[in-house]
Amino acid sequence: MTRINADRLSQLSSVIERDIQSGKYFGASAIVSCGNRIEFSESFGYVDKIQTKPISTETVFPLMSVSKSLTAVLVLSMVERGDIQLTTRVSEIVPEFGANGKLAVTVAQLLSHTSGLGDETPPGHDSVDPQSVLAHICNAPLRSPLGHFAYSGEAGYFVLGEIVRKLDAKHRSFENTCQEDLFEPLGMDSTAFSTTTALQPRRVPISIAGDLNGFFTASQLLSLEEALSSGLVEPGGSCISSTQDLHRFAQMLLQRGELDGTRILSPAMVKLATQIHTGSDQFGVFQFGRQIVGAPELRANYGLGFQMRGPIPFQAVPHGTLASPSTFGHRGAGLTCFWVDPATEVIFVCLTSGFLEETESAARWQQLSDIVHSAIS
Repeated sequence: MTRINADRLSQLSSVIERDIQSGKYFGASAIVSCGNRIEFSESFGYVDKIQTKPISTETVFPLMSVSKSLTAVLVLSMVERGDIQLTTRVSEIVPEFGANGKLAVTVAQLLSHTSGLGDETPPGHDSVDPQSVLAHICNAPLRSPLGHFAYSGEAGYFVLGEIVRKLDAKHRSFENTCQEDLFEPLGMDSTAFSTTTALQPRRVPISIAGDLNGFFTASQLLSLEEALSSGLVEPGGSCISSTQDLHRFAQMLLQRGELDGTRILSPAMVKLATQIHTGSDQFGVFQFGRQIVGAPELRANYGLGFQMRGPIPFQAVPHGTLASPSTFGHRGAGLTCFWVDPATEVIFVCLTSGFLEETESAARWQQLSDIVHSAIS
């Protein structure tokens, strides 16, 4: 039976507190569990640089790309209900998507970032109505070979959100479908795909903790914060949640699709979603990291909405070098991370305030994750 050494795990607090005191980021909330036992649950620091509002268990954070895992599970549940197939061509549901060489793109390829789409959202799309954004994406050509990994930070999952909306028999919005079919059944009452009036006072704003010299600019993050605070719905990145809620989501996955008697996915679907479907393709979006800090090549190791640790330990993966190859989860740009290690039944969730440049953030997750793994006996 897997056990956690509490003394060794306490190093997690020491490192997070040290990082916050040094100004690396402003605050954090973290949970570690083993099986059904919560072994660590602590909050640190403040929601922003002003340091007037401390992080607590009630704080909700922008999940960034961790949102993709939530959207993916909703889509996969629709597959299991027979609403759609993973091999269904997107153009069968959204006919206009088939323009400019995209006729053969499948639902599975959108989920795994192997559709050939780039980030085809229009400039300033945060303030544009969703149908205009969709039209822009549908009119775009493929940017890379179909069937090979090319991270589509927003466009691919935006289309998945449209698929959810169009196939919903109750004619609900994407965000309401997520709320009623995923969040409420899992008891995730502090989670939403848009900033609601009830959650707004508890939400951590996106603010910058240090120098940005990588994938995002300060103006991009400022625009994103303005959009999120005004209720932007972005299936690949607008979800907000608490550590407790995201931990419940992770527990459902660890328990092969079921939590507290509520089944969201079958064990077979969880197994399929958390396998690598990108072969040896590289995680090309991280090339800037190689240029900045000389980072080694990084395999994509992507499943159906999840990032896997995979067979090569010495990479800048958020799961840590000590994780088992089957470990899966997701990180969100500069702020968030969660993973599940099925081999040890350990879950790690950490959500932070103060956007950290992405190469530094990747190193942070590797460091913190290895502390967790080293406490396992």
